[in-house]
Amino acid sequence: MRGLRIIILLNLCVLGFIESKAQDVNFMMNSNTILNVNPAIISSSDDFKVGVNYRNKDYVNDINAQSTFLMLSRPLYKDKKRFGGFGFSVSSNKTGDIQQFNNETFSGAYAHEVQLTSWSRLSLGIQAAYFMKKIDSRQFSTGSQWVEGVGYDPTAVNGEEFESHTTGNFTLSSGLFWYIPNDDRTVKFYLGFAMFNLNKPKYSFFGADQSESIKYVANTGYEIYRKNKFSIIPQVLYYNSYGEHNLKCRAKIG
Repeated sequence: MRGLRIIILLNLCVLGFIESKAQDVNFMMNSNTILNVNPAIISSSDDFKVGVNYRNKDYVNDINAQSTFLMLSRPLYKDKKRFGGFGFSVSSNKTGDIQQFNNETFSGAYAHEVQLTSWSRLSLGIQAAYFMKKIDSRQFSTGSQWVEGVGYDPTAVNGEEFESHTTGNFTLSSGLFWYIPNDDRTVKFYLGFAMFNLNKPKYSFFGADQSESIKYVANTGYEIYRKNKFSIIPQVLYYNSYGEHNLKCRAKIG
């Protein structure tokens, strides 16, 4: 049975690599850490956690994308029993050949969990976040900088009516996380589901409001091997953002 479970999980991973489509802008799947996946997860561990992600990727035509993410979380106790947790995260995404497009995020989350059955627990998490988006046109190159008889002059005025513009909005998100703990209260098996941008916040750079779409995230994992403190947990993550389906598989070893 254990071998069959491994084969099924491997097949799911292969299928995910074949079928998954482009990731949503801002950005990369390495940013899918706890609060970006499901705020309810933060109550399922006895550990104080610090997570840091950084990625710098170059694309064609000198387009560059940078992603930085910092997350802190800790459990909450009452009478030496864990009943929940809270977390905080900060992220920064920058894109463009000169990083004209910036997206900064600040979020806080709280999760409360209960003993659902004698062998499983259920956590409910809520999260509030503030997004600040900025476009900077001061380094844009446009046709206005093409001077007849001279050619391209980067010092000429680019003709844009604005130098920079910033807009921000608040978002609300929520998630459920059901899991089966081991004897040492680590997670043996879990199923999670979360929805982000529940309030469909609107933002606008030039007067035409746009609404953020709801993002759906589902994830699962099962501990297939454990000896002392060493374990192997294959994990599957699915999310739907802007109508695109994305699937990621990995194995957590440690």
